[in-house]
Amino acid sequence: MSSEIAKRSLSDDDLKTLELAGVIPPNSDKAQVAIFARLCAEKSLSPFSKQAYLTRYNTKDGAKYTVIVGIDGYRSLASRTGLHAGTDDVRFNLDREGGYKTAAELLANRQLPTTATVTIYKVVSGKSCAFTHTCVFAEFSTGQQKWQTMPFQMIAKCAEGFALKKGFPDELAGVHIEEEMGAFEDKQVSARPVTAPHVDTTVVMTEEESTELAEKLADLTDQIAAMDTKQALDYWRQFKASELIKRKEFIIMVVTGVCSKLSDVDALSTFWKVEIPATWKASPEIKAIFTERRLALETAAKNG
Repeated sequence: MSSEIAKRSLSDDDLKTLELAGVIPPNSDKAQVAIFARLCAEKSLSPFSKQAYLTRYNTKDGAKYTVIVGIDGYRSLASRTGLHAGTDDVRFNLDREGGYKTAAELLANRQLPTTATVTIYKVVSGKSCAFTHTCVFAEFSTGQQKWQTMPFQMIAKCAEGFALKKGFPDELAGVHIEEEMGAFEDKQVSARPVTAPHVDTTVVMTEEESTELAEKLADLTDQIAAMDTKQALDYWRQFKASELIKRKEFIIMVVTGVCSKLSDVDALSTFWKVEIPATWKASPEIKAIFTERRLALETAAKNG
């Protein structure tokens, strides 16, 4: 949509189209839609091209709304300045000597990325200046949906988004990409550690240790995916008494895997009440896993 169209108010027909396309949640608060339309106008972003969309989160305090700008919208805002001078390919698992892995290398070894680093360039006073950002996978991954099926793309977009924010703070102030969901209540795993007994979250891993951990996580993910509900619950009870319980990455991954096997809200609620230790229930990571799964089950039930 041209900037001229973007600057006008959204008509009733526009709203219906955007609702059907999933850009605006059905029956959204009118004031929130007005804010969304205003932001699109001010930033000259097209909701019809999904450069920006409105997201509603159901929390214990009621519905909350957040305007999300896709990574394409970020790129567009930077490009319009005429100062964006390019973006390097993403580098995964960057080490202190500057070495890194490509996605192909990690996939060949069935490894997940531990970090993603992106450098963007901006012309400042006639010179091309680099702006680099590194994102840590564990701080952003929810272990759900695309974070499970497209982990490389998701963490790469986070790193690129933050690098663009560094280079173009005026253009990108106050807008977020979906992959930053940790900023939004009840929706994302935060960077804070799981409060579980004996979980050491201060360990700094070597490259070899990080690779070994990623391999173990991948193997365990495959094992749980092949289990039925009873097997997954039985495994959970064994897991709580195992050595793996000492690392938060395993706790989050196993909780996620078991929750994915529970097919109704009642079973999920029972799992939360009976199986989750009290010390973990205050953890934002664990809460986020249960919240997302509950919302997914409720949505599926409504859709028949």
